[in-house]
Amino acid sequence: MKKILFLSGIDFKDKSIKVISETPIHYAKKGWCVNYIVCRDACRTGNYFYEDEINPENIKVKRMYWPFPNIRCSSNRFLRLAISKVSSLIVISKLTISGASYLFRNKDCAFVYGYEMQGVLASNLLKIIFFKRSVFYISRFQGVFYIKEHFKDHRYLNLLFNIDTLIALWLPSNLMVMTNDGTQGDKILKKIKSRSLKSFMFISNGVDSPNLIDKNKLCKKYGIDEEKPFVLMASRLVNIKRVHLAVEAIGKIISDGNNFNYKLIIIGDGPELEPLKSLAIDLGVDSYLIFLGALTNDEVYSFMSASDMVLSLYESSNIGNPFFEAMSVGTPFIAVNNGDTSSFVKHLSNGYLLSEDAIVDDLVIFFENVENNLISIKSLADGASKYSKSNILSWSERIGNEISEIETLMKRKTII
Repeated sequence: MKKILFLSGIDFKDKSIKVISETPIHYAKKGWCVNYIVCRDACRTGNYFYEDEINPENIKVKRMYWPFPNIRCSSNRFLRLAISKVSSLIVISKLTISGASYLFRNKDCAFVYGYEMQGVLASNLLKIIFFKRSVFYISRFQGVFYIKEHFKDHRYLNLLFNIDTLIALWLPSNLMVMTNDGTQGDKILKKIKSRSLKSFMFISNGVDSPNLIDKNKLCKKYGIDEEKPFVLMASRLVNIKRVHLAVEAIGKIISDGNNFNYKLIIIGDGPELEPLKSLAIDLGVDSYLIFLGALTNDEVYSFMSASDMVLSLYESSNIGNPFFEAMSVGTPFIAVNNGDTSSFVKHLSNGYLLSEDAIVDDLVIFFENVENNLISIKSLADGASKYSKSNILSWSERIGNEISEIETLMKRKTII
């Protein structure tokens, strides 16, 4: 049995994207012996405060914790950023030490999988320590969140602050796997002349068939009128997700004396939850919104299936797991046309594209056109189902492709 060691500074999730756990889970399902060393962020304002600790079946998990959780919650932005950077360095050290201990005890482990920046940097330190051992090193990134914007807008201080991420992206590996999530990671790697480009796999995440909950049961559980059509937004509630723009668009529709015949269901938790509720009250549209908090993935999937459309207004990229999940249940995706969004969302085919500089106005126009039967939601739904059949892999297929690439590179005896 092949042994693989995962190193990660981000823990498994159940009430948000499951990609972090799906990769090791499917390696285990394909017969690998999976050991997972992870540092969990216990900060009360982070994105794990509503997530339980998860220990997937057939995976040996060693869990440590990020340091200074209380200080990293400080309202002082400079202090918060500075301590977060120091904490990240400590996490890298923890992963390196624990990873080295594991490799010393398991001389037959020939694969090290660095997940995201902390894991990748730790794996590169292990590469130095175990330079005499034949180990295959894999770097894994979920995208290049905001890096492209920093380069585009010449935000040199931001790039300097993210130098650790840039180094991790630049360093060589036997295989770099990056999610094609619309953040244009392939272009960034070329821009920084990454040494991993020679063995680069740019691929979208997989989607497994969800355990859908009956709409009647779902609505009854949360006290929702199932006769009213839904618009769904599902994300962590932070500024960069721009949920407030959807609330403002509904406010504009109502203030203009027009009808909004949907309920906007907002799934997620975070620091913007209370401000969003206050905004809805101020605009007089709170009766059109339903805040459900953080739900399990099965419930999120079920609401996606029950909704007329999924709405995504993210700043950096709108092609994450919610897009593929929406497509897989035949629900149209309404998104901002930034990054590579238009490569996935085909305007008036499987969804609708909003312009970056007129999001609220475009949303108003979109709902007016739907109301006046100028846009057919059924036609968009048919396009979503068609897209899903032709373009979306299961997680088993997705990981199978990754393992096939590893086996191909090993036969070539790639040297780094």
